[in-house]
Amino acid sequence: MIHTLPTANIGLSGAILLALIGIGIAWWATAASPNLYPVVVNGKYGFMNKSGKLAIQPQFDRARPFVEGSAAVQLGGHWGFINKSGKLIVAPQYDLADPYSESLALMAVGPQLGYINKSGQWAINPQFPGAGQFRAGIAPVWLGNREGYINKDGQFVWNPMS
Repeated sequence: MIHTLPTANIGLSGAILLALIGIGIAWWATAASPNLYPVVVNGKYGFMNKSGKLAIQPQFDRARPFVEGSAAVQLGGHWGFINKSGKLIVAPQYDLADPYSESLALMAVGPQLGYINKSGQWAINPQFPGAGQFRAGIAPVWLGNREGYINKDGQFVWNPMS
């Protein structure tokens, strides 16, 4: 069942509450904004700020938006991460990179997926042919035709079933 708030009789306190919720959402959206956005100039990716000024010069083959303070970038066919000043913080050495989620990034080396920490060290070694991002402390992983969930230590919290 879907519940909705009646809009005709919300009263003054309800209107104030809705206004505060709206202000909170607007503040959150502004605070959560990465402030830097990927752009393509002459076939290379860089990042611009909200004013449209280039903040990080175009130099990457591909780039993804900033998440948790870093952005995945591709150079020479491999993925790594940069910080908001454009400095490489994880050298491009991976075949695939997803953004960080709960401080771990899903990465691929060949056909195997694993997770690195913010220092670029393997937190969970590449061993899965399929995997997803962490949410609420767990991530889905696939082993053949079986699916399971692991925690941030790489331990199964729900073992794959045949």
